[in-house]
Amino acid sequence: MSLKSYPPLFALALFCQPLTGEDLLSTGQEQFQTHCSACHQPDQMLVGPSMIEIAGLYREDLPGFLKWCNEPGKKRPNAVEMPAMSHVGDENLKAVHAYLLKATEGKKEKAVPKGKKYDFYPSIATRPIVQRFFMPDSSPASIAVALPGGNDDLNFCYDTAQCRLRYIWKNPDFLVGWYYWQSNGNAKVNLKGEVIYREEEPPFTVSGTEQESEPKFLGYTLDSSGIPTFRYQWNGATIAERIVVSPDGDGLERHFKTESANKLEPAPNDQNTVQSTQAGELVIDLKW
Repeated sequence: MSLKSYPPLFALALFCQPLTGEDLLSTGQEQFQTHCSACHQPDQMLVGPSMIEIAGLYREDLPGFLKWCNEPGKKRPNAVEMPAMSHVGDENLKAVHAYLLKATEGKKEKAVPKGKKYDFYPSIATRPIVQRFFMPDSSPASIAVALPGGNDDLNFCYDTAQCRLRYIWKNPDFLVGWYYWQSNGNAKVNLKGEVIYREEEPPFTVSGTEQESEPKFLGYTLDSSGIPTFRYQWNGATIAERIVVSPDGDGLERHFKTESANKLEPAPNDQNTVQSTQAGELVIDLKW
């Protein structure tokens, strides 16, 4: 039976079913990483309460969780006030709630070390980390990523406004978010590490198209190990980009793949080593 045979409202409902099971948890994890993880750590109070504490507060109170996310107030006199998350949407917030409950099963709260709480980053013990920040020398729509592998000290800034890598820096502790958190998200983070590579333009071109367009970010997904794949549209092609530490630990491997019929070609002036190229796929070794 085709959708044409269903009443319009029922047909619409077929495409608006709430997420369940693995889809619910996967969406919740992605939304949490994007909107929440900069302030809420798994098992320690940092800027806001830990995931464990939140799960305890709202385990049986999904309506209360949604209300607080959409219309937060200030409960703790010495804490940064949480911004409203109404832009995330209730369905995504429900997924975040489900993810919080699942991710904190069997876990216990840890005490915060003495000193400035914003200087500590408990989750750095486990890479990768993918978080939205205001980053130096990049647009406000930037994502910081701490990669596993090598000496566990490589991090990069990805600019979602321009859909490209901005720079790579070394710091086994990722970055210092104190300035960002203390200002309630109105200041840039401090890298506290050496920037070892900067990129001024994409390392590839799109062939097989005469269409020129500004890049448009489509979001990202996380694989089972937590590594992000960024998706965007540019010059008529839909492109997926994944960045990992190279097997020798001395550089990065950048994997580009187009979901369209276009071919990706190395940029003429790019000095990096092309590991492989075929229709729709490109792998570049990045060294410095």
